[in-house]
Amino acid sequence: MFIIKFNNMVKNKWIWAAFAIVVAVAFGASDMLGAGSRAREGGGRLGSLGGKALDPGLYQTVGNLIRYRNLMGGTQDTYSARERWKLCAALLRARESGLSVSDSELAAIIRGMGFFRDADGQFSSETYNRVLSRIEFTPTMFQEALRADVALNQLRFCVARGPWAPPSVVEDRTLGRSDRFTLRTATLTNAFDAASTDVSEDEARAFYDAHPDLYRLPERRAVRYVVFPAVAYREKAEVTDEEIKAYYDENESDFTTKGTNDVEVLRPLDEVRDEIVGILAPERQRELAATDAGDFADLFFRPGYDGAAPASDFAAAAAKLGYAVSTTALFSADEPPVSPDLADDFSANVFALEAGGEVSDRVSGVIGADGASEYFVAELLETSDSHVPDYGEIAARVLADAREDKASRAFQDEVSRVQEALLRGAEEGGDFAAIAATNGLAVGTNFVFTARDAFAGSAPVESPHQVAQSMMQLGAGDLSPSPIAVPGGVLFFQVVAREPGDASLAGTYRDSIVYGLESQAADALWEDWLERNLVSMDPKPNTPFEAAGEPVEDDGEDAAED
Repeated sequence: MFIIKFNNMVKNKWIWAAFAIVVAVAFGASDMLGAGSRAREGGGRLGSLGGKALDPGLYQTVGNLIRYRNLMGGTQDTYSARERWKLCAALLRARESGLSVSDSELAAIIRGMGFFRDADGQFSSETYNRVLSRIEFTPTMFQEALRADVALNQLRFCVARGPWAPPSVVEDRTLGRSDRFTLRTATLTNAFDAASTDVSEDEARAFYDAHPDLYRLPERRAVRYVVFPAVAYREKAEVTDEEIKAYYDENESDFTTKGTNDVEVLRPLDEVRDEIVGILAPERQRELAATDAGDFADLFFRPGYDGAAPASDFAAAAAKLGYAVSTTALFSADEPPVSPDLADDFSANVFALEAGGEVSDRVSGVIGADGASEYFVAELLETSDSHVPDYGEIAARVLADAREDKASRAFQDEVSRVQEALLRGAEEGGDFAAIAATNGLAVGTNFVFTARDAFAGSAPVESPHQVAQSMMQLGAGDLSPSPIAVPGGVLFFQVVAREPGDASLAGTYRDSIVYGLESQAADALWEDWLERNLVSMDPKPNTPFEAAGEPVEDDGEDAAED
């Protein structure tokens, strides 16, 4: 994501004035949690980073950033706890370095996104809110995720700029893309069926003992909670005529259309009143829901308005106010029983609660990002520590896994034996097809293949992209350096001949190859920096995350080639 050069986009101050209210409405909920969100200092107590408590709001922003990147990229990437902490640490470092995104820059980026435009190609606040609702983002959540994405890209540019692609590597990759290769393949079928593989009781127990983490259950918790859905406040969410008029006046550009001879015409207030109410009423509903959630949470953290001591019975306090209480089964931090947009915040708060002791240790503050569709207040009921179940509890699963493992290892042994036979035969000048057939492989006929064919949709070989990637480094007579997975087995191949391809294609490929190599090098530098930065900030999570390997050394040319 690049910051838009908004001087080219926005020509006058009135466009910004029109957008200002959208930002104001989106951020207007920032104070709605009131005392409820302040009732629990330190939020979810996730742990410390840089010697200070990690802000649950920052952790929630990272969760929303991940959702945003998956939506924008059409991916479903998951991030480990360590990876999330890396992003938290990077955002903190960006703040320290003065890297930030102003409201005007953020507004320009949002206005430049095509899916927020109306039929006339103009930014529409109505479309903006409708799209965000469809993808389960509130305006505040979306803007904070976008702001974090831009800040991280600014930081990444500073950290990983200037990688170098060695000319010799570029030339080799370019020729590999354009040259014509004559290949012969040989396929080894996997004849080892897990279901029919014999595994003794002792072997199954040995597998269980050797792989405890395969069966380890994560820490799980059960809570009871009260939910405050914004939609329940629909009847109470009144929008005054003054508020409607103020929104109309501040957003005239959103209600302006082109009439005869392209003359701009402002639609009458009566005509757009319902549209404005449709924007302001949901915000008011969320504000009311968050306020009630905050008032309920406050009962457990400070004296009531009458000076009484904090409430000690969650269910009784809820019943007194007429709130329904729900109880969950045990759940892990990765699978909380709430909607995706609240999952990270819900887990972060619930898994920071402490059993026993004071009620304030068992009860959360308000759970829900600013502008969420619903808010929670939860009490911890039960904790099940992370553990490995006894063998007897999961014997059937272990037996199936042990069979799968034994069959897989048997096939891998066969693959290694065949690969060794092919390589030894090639060194001795033997015929690839004859050696392959002797070892039980199905040998194909010669065919001509180019890297471009891998994307043709009708390639004459299974796993064409992997074959192309492997062959581009090889010359005539060379064997594939490693087996390539194909449905039902693995494939080996030999380059029978390599001939120059279309010279004009080589020039076409060169720029993209340079860009790809430099991007790979930049990615390596960035990932290395993220890890080093996290370690330098001495992370102390309350729930330990996985250890990391040694940081990657910056080795110049090798980084560009990987």
